Amino acid sequence: MIEHENMAIPLARLVLSEQNVRKGPRKNIPELAHSILTQGVLQALVVNECTAKGKGIFEVAAGGRRFEALHLLRKEGKIKATFPVPCTIIPEANAIAASLTENIARESMSLADEYVAFKRLVDGGKSVEDVAALFRVTPLVVKRRLKLANVAPSLLALFRKEEIELDELMAFAITDDHARQEQVWSSLPKHARRASSIRAALTENELPSNDRLVRFVGLKSYEKAGGAVRVDLFSDAKVAFVQDVALIRQLAQAKLDRKAEQVKDEEGAAWTEGRLDCDYSERNAFGRVGMIRKQPTAKVAKQLETLQAELGSLEAQDPDSVDDDAYEQIEALQEKIETIEQGLQQPDPRAVKIAGILLTVEHDGRVEITRGLIRAEDKKALKALAKSPEAVAGCVESSDESDAWAGLSGALRLNLSAQFTAGLQARLDASPSVALRALAATLWVGASASYLSRGEFSVTVRGTPPNLRSHAEGIEAGPACAALAASHAAWEARIGVEKNVFATLSAWPDTDVIALLAHCTALNTDVIGQSGPSEDAAALASAAALDMRDFWQPTADAFLKRVPKGVILDALREADPNLELAKFEKAKKGDLISMAEPILVERKWVPLVLRTEARES
Repeated sequence: MIEHENMAIPLARLVLSEQNVRKGPRKNIPELAHSILTQGVLQALVVNECTAKGKGIFEVAAGGRRFEALHLLRKEGKIKATFPVPCTIIPEANAIAASLTENIARESMSLADEYVAFKRLVDGGKSVEDVAALFRVTPLVVKRRLKLANVAPSLLALFRKEEIELDELMAFAITDDHARQEQVWSSLPKHARRASSIRAALTENELPSNDRLVRFVGLKSYEKAGGAVRVDLFSDAKVAFVQDVALIRQLAQAKLDRKAEQVKDEEGAAWTEGRLDCDYSERNAFGRVGMIRKQPTAKVAKQLETLQAELGSLEAQDPDSVDDDAYEQIEALQEKIETIEQGLQQPDPRAVKIAGILLTVEHDGRVEITRGLIRAEDKKALKALAKSPEAVAGCVESSDESDAWAGLSGALRLNLSAQFTAGLQARLDASPSVALRALAATLWVGASASYLSRGEFSVTVRGTPPNLRSHAEGIEAGPACAALAASHAAWEARIGVEKNVFATLSAWPDTDVIALLAHCTALNTDVIGQSGPSEDAAALASAAALDMRDFWQPTADAFLKRVPKGVILDALREADPNLELAKFEKAKKGDLISMAEPILVERKWVPLVLRTEARES
């Protein structure tokens, strides 16, 4: 074995050799300089004497990063030009070979060994902050490496063999229980040994800090009550896990019960109930009474006006230019308006003695308050009250009309009613016998001398079709309007530009005239409004076998971008009761829309306001 001379050479007498094989930029020089400043030069530079550049000058053949780091320290005034640099002197003829050997023969240190080394430093008495300062990293980086070093030795061994990925090792670090770590690894099938599966298995009996109940109670309140929290150091979202689920549910129920009592006292309801869990079927088990909107105070009215103006401005933006922040602003405004409007709703005064209020905790941790509910045991009392002589209009069990419009802005309500109108027009055009009777009913309402017969009907005979585009931009491209437009073009072609239309129609058979009459009636059908289809419209839709699934889809632009997250999640629950909603609840609004759209479209879900008897058959 060749022995070389080792000596300390002043920094000023060292230059970088042209025979150094590393020509690219050298990385992490400031970090290496800090290490040299605190630990010294731990590995000698390999040099050869270069008499051509002057007596006593040495070229650095290997150790270019250390050389640059030393010059950085000299430039910063932290060392002098006379700083003694440990060097190994070799013959100039061996310079290239030495440089190449150092760059390719050196084996990188295993990450697992690095993590364990950090742990040994802390175990040896150094603080996390000291180690962080020593290696110029943040304390969080040190804490993460200590967590990784504390994974079960058997799993660290697999990591060294590259049989476990780094993200999987990070998932194991969520717990210090080695036995549990090893049990999870052995229990998971090979195809399921992913970081997400490992983390889910290790926290299966815990709740993440973004869970609805944790958000409702508050992590600080839970910890104050003695609850243990497990922190995931490797989560960018800084997610912690609540370990005592029973305690969080106990705290949540107690808080919800207090809120229920407060609401009962404030509103004078017959009963209030707080439920932590209440699915779609449980909600529908309640009966409902007619709700009356009380007059808002001047302050509340002004607040509503301001919120609706802000919402209208945001909704008027080009949908393609709306980002996540705008979605969140729209959702926040919709929720504020909905909360105020819900507070203005009160049960029919005659039903106050039996109508109650249900409080539930929604996905985002806020309390949802549903008023005007009737329990199963009180439904007979409600029917008796509705039949009593002193009963007032509306004091009957209602449909879910108030729920049908929940979370929908005024602009969206008008849009959906325009869509319903277009669908009804298309079906009437194809149903001459139904259209003829609708027209006769409309004319009779206007012609009858009976007061009771007078009132609104779904069909208007103005000779001018309603302007659907003003409420639903682009509706003419939809299947309903397209079908009606095709029908109209055919009639235009047949009748032409005759000046004497009556004479032309006089020559037609009755069946053709009735078909034309149906078409004109369909064109004039108008059910646009914010209060939903009337009973007349519903009856007409049923007779014409209208199914809005044929004409409308819950796409992002048509619906999902215009409603709060809660409405989308409710739609998913209804469309597929077996759907696991956890990932949907955690998603941002934009991501949730992308995830929900294909599911709702595939299942042909439509909101309650667009449903007809044909859908249920």
